[in-house]
Amino acid sequence: MTISLPTNPNGEQFEDLVVSALLTMGNFVESNMILSSDGKEILELDVVATPNGAREEERILYEVKKQGFNFSNTFKLYGQMCHLGIRDGCLVSMKGASKEHLPIYESKGKELGISMCTFSLDGEMFELTSLCDENNGLPLEEKEKVVFSLWYLNIARRIALTKLRQQCRIHKDIEEFKDAKKYLFATRSSFFEKTALGRAESLYKAYLDHPKLSGALVKFWAEQKSEDEEKIWKQARDSHEYLDVQCVMDLESLARCSILKNALDDFSARGKAPPPSAEIRIGEYSFEIPKHDLPQSYYEGLRILTEHPYGDKIPYLFQVFYLMFGGFIYFKDTDELNLLSVITDIPAKNIVECLELLNNFFGNFFWTNRYDMMCMKGVPGITRGGGCFFRQTIFDLENYADKYSDSAWLLSMWHNAAYHALEPSLKKAS
Repeated sequence: MTISLPTNPNGEQFEDLVVSALLTMGNFVESNMILSSDGKEILELDVVATPNGAREEERILYEVKKQGFNFSNTFKLYGQMCHLGIRDGCLVSMKGASKEHLPIYESKGKELGISMCTFSLDGEMFELTSLCDENNGLPLEEKEKVVFSLWYLNIARRIALTKLRQQCRIHKDIEEFKDAKKYLFATRSSFFEKTALGRAESLYKAYLDHPKLSGALVKFWAEQKSEDEEKIWKQARDSHEYLDVQCVMDLESLARCSILKNALDDFSARGKAPPPSAEIRIGEYSFEIPKHDLPQSYYEGLRILTEHPYGDKIPYLFQVFYLMFGGFIYFKDTDELNLLSVITDIPAKNIVECLELLNNFFGNFFWTNRYDMMCMKGVPGITRGGGCFFRQTIFDLENYADKYSDSAWLLSMWHNAAYHALEPSLKKAS
């Protein structure tokens, strides 16, 4: 059975396409952020994009709608921008507006700091530069290839999220799934903290409140199925099975990307000033205590990051390494290193060194194998598979053995993980 991308995507798939395009164009992306309280959704954001190496002052809030432009969505986006202190917005529509009415939308949008973008799979409207400026050196024709390979992955990640939600409903009284639901809410709502330091603290707290959550789910399924835990782990890492576990692995990995981004935004906001503190008085004595509770590794990692010549590009490097390359790279392959260099604007000779800076934040974060692959820990099978799709597309491979002869079997296994996760949804794509 052959799968194909949708030619008439639904709303969520269209949002996934826009996220894929923004990342490919050289932006750190944060998507599908939801602020909720007592189970009630208060605010949902589609995508926030920050150019590689830029700070939060330059971020753009995107509202993505399949239908045509309307003023209700325009003013909704403007209200979100005002609430969050984001000065620039973009309303993206697959259907746009008639030539007669488009100038009206563009004029009002300009007053509000909102650009109007018609973006669709129609050949005339599929213009990546209409979404944002190009922020990397990857040729535009190559970018278009990457967008579609990344779109497969983002659809697979959405499928895994749906699976996690289903399992949380089915097992609503099971502690592990209660924790998974809380972790999902916590990571999504962290974006709405007022300061970068607060956002980083919120992400750390979400993990510390629910430590080793993917492992807890693995243990649950091992007990349910009377299987060895390592077998469940292998299936989550290398196949399309246990998509609920894979979704949690994905959430944990992306939370680490966001911690790096917020660390640099924190430094941009307060420089070398000490973290904010509050005064506590007990009788005639007073004490200064930190307002934020973060591990020492955060501050040490931030110091190293800000002193590194390419430190401001590390968050985007991390996101590209994880989402495009699948969390692994052949560290002796000049093609791969040069490609990652062109995408991230970090010299090829410094790529591995820059990736290893993540160890300062998250401990021993990588492993290597006999194929000279540098692999990030905790990466789900569908993401590894997405990295295989990416290589197949960008290097124009008919078979993985054409370039990766010794490890073709491994790439094929990971490829199949993403393929079989997507097959039920995309085999009848139209």
